[in-house]
Amino acid sequence: MENLKNKSSFVGGLLVSLSLLILTSTPWAYAQETNLVPDKVESANKDKKEGWIPKLSLGLNYSLTATNKVIGQKDGDTTTIGLNLDAGYDYFSKWNEWRNSLKIKQSSTKTPTIPVYVKSADEMILESVYLYNLQDPKWLSVFASVKLNTPIFAGRDAQADPSTYVDTDGNNLATNSTEFKLTDGFKPMTLKEAVGGLAKIIDKKTHKMEARMGYGAQQIFADGQFSIDKSEGGIITLKALNDVRQSGLELGFDYFIQLDKKTNFVFKTEALVPFENQDSQNRDALELTNLDLTAKITTKLYELLALSYEHRLVRQPQLLDATQTTDLLLLNLSYDFFSGDEKKKAE
Repeated sequence: MENLKNKSSFVGGLLVSLSLLILTSTPWAYAQETNLVPDKVESANKDKKEGWIPKLSLGLNYSLTATNKVIGQKDGDTTTIGLNLDAGYDYFSKWNEWRNSLKIKQSSTKTPTIPVYVKSADEMILESVYLYNLQDPKWLSVFASVKLNTPIFAGRDAQADPSTYVDTDGNNLATNSTEFKLTDGFKPMTLKEAVGGLAKIIDKKTHKMEARMGYGAQQIFADGQFSIDKSEGGIITLKALNDVRQSGLELGFDYFIQLDKKTNFVFKTEALVPFENQDSQNRDALELTNLDLTAKITTKLYELLALSYEHRLVRQPQLLDATQTTDLLLLNLSYDFFSGDEKKKAE
């Protein structure tokens, strides 16, 4: 256990050190290059018109696999249905930016082994960020943000065979059951607030890089919810989750690049080092460091058809002492109602 704590502290310290290095050194390194950061930011801003910029994209995906007498597989149909929504409504002027976005991912799968639909993806992210752009240096802004991240539907564990569910103390929660409700709708819900400084290291239409640092707070509403701790011999152990409240150093780094006319890559990471927390195990801030990392590459096969791969890593040690990872390969049929390039002048 002590070795685990030392490794956790080392990893947390490394993450913080790397983030601090990016935030403090990169803008100055760019700024010291002749005509780099200030001019690039200014030229990017010249192409923008003041006013509101709408964005709305809706995507649907569906897959069906039917097996019959296949060695090693159970006969039947495997069906996956999903929906993706990406919406935004941003405001831009010479000194101010207000970025508002709503992202929803939904996916459910039914297999021959478990013949009921079980959600394989369920996430809603609502975010609002206000920026006040400084005149000198041009690449620096002051920001305030609020972000809500939550599933929408209840979460359930489904088993092919009847199982017994117990908590970590061995108390019986359900016997001879093939299904157990783990979480309610909109739980666990994470709410984040932050204020600080944001550096626009690169600000082009096809290539953007931003880093930020400030003071952040986080509330996770999870009382009465469960996560699966382990499963052995038909006995499934569930861990009860509790509410979390933290505040401390907020760090973030966003990177976007359009590789060609059809392909783009996005990398986003944010960390919260909670110097103020209510951890019952009295762990230090580095051991409790929260990390949220997303890497996604998308390529358009046809005008309405795109293929994407996304990797997501979430670390919330005070809520769940385990690293949560999600990998999603998706063939998506989507339509852009508003592309985000359409500019409406403010009246």
